[in-house]
Amino acid sequence: MTTENEFLQIAEASFQAVDAEQAQALLDKKAGDLIFVARETCPYCRKFIKRLAKTTEEHSIPVYFLHSQVDDPAQSEATQALRDRYDLKTVPSLIYQDQEGVHTVSDSSMKPEDILAFLNR
Repeated sequence: MTTENEFLQIAEASFQAVDAEQAQALLDKKAGDLIFVARETCPYCRKFIKRLAKTTEEHSIPVYFLHSQVDDPAQSEATQALRDRYDLKTVPSLIYQDQEGVHTVSDSSMKPEDILAFLNR
């Protein structure tokens, strides 16, 4: 399994970091921007990150990473508010919004084809 440090390295190399406000702005655009909500201390997140990174890289799908466990109290509150708004009870979670609405999934067992099907690609 991926270590916590490896998780952070993959997240930094493969995804663009955003805070909760930036994530909400992406969702509000309804352009289908994919947001990965996770944290390195979650074993399910560490299990899933390599699969997500490989799949999205192979299909040229940009991913925004929202760290779900931050030290800044204001950011922590904003992240929790976003998770509550979209009913993201667990991590890892994927979320995007297009013209048809908001789409979310929290399933670390997703295979590459499941990820692509979720994204309708």
